[in-house]
Parts: sequence; C-alpha cells; structure tokens
Amino acid sequence: MSVVWRLIYTLIMSDPFNGEEIQFPVVCYFKIIADNMPGVRIMLEKKLQDLGVVNPLSEGTHSSGNKYVTYNLEVKVASKEYMAQLDHAIRTTKHVRMVL
Repeated sequence: MSVVWRLIYTLIMSDPFNGEEIQFPVVCYFKIIADNMPGVRIMLEKKLQDLGVVNPLSEGTHSSGNKYVTYNLEVKVASKEYMAQLDHAIRTTKHVRMVL
C-alpha cells in the first residue's frame, strides 16, 4: 500500500463518522458472515438473547459453494457501550468470519 493510501485509510478508519457523534438510541443493522454449519445460528441467537436481543436473525444469502451463510440482524441500540457488547458477542461466536 502506498504512503498516500495508508494515510487516507488511517484518517478514514480513525474517525468513520467524520466527527459526528452517533445519537442514541439508534437502529443498527448487522450483517454476519459465518461458516454454513449446523448450530451456528443457535449459538448466535443464544449470545444475542443473553444481551436482551429478542429480534430474530434473518438468514440471507449463501456463498456459491454453500460454504458460508449470511445472517442479518436489525436491533435498536441504546448506547455506544451496548453496541460494542453486541459487536463483541457476535464476533467472538465460533464460526463467525466477518461482521459488517
């Protein structure tokens, strides 16, 4: 990566909202990409229920080889701390590959 692109990337990633504060509560949309394996959805739903999320996960698309599956979650978040807890719980679930 060139020095210019590294600088641009650093600036963008250090403040993705360009100085604007998120106003809570806010509705967040999580896109979860996970291995397409039995039990992954159940593990995700258990972790989310432990954090008080009652919204169901909706299953999205599967990869062309059916190795990965996408889950979508829409949830109202009351604080930045709660958003971080949700993000951490999802990311640390076994077989989760990426959270957007």
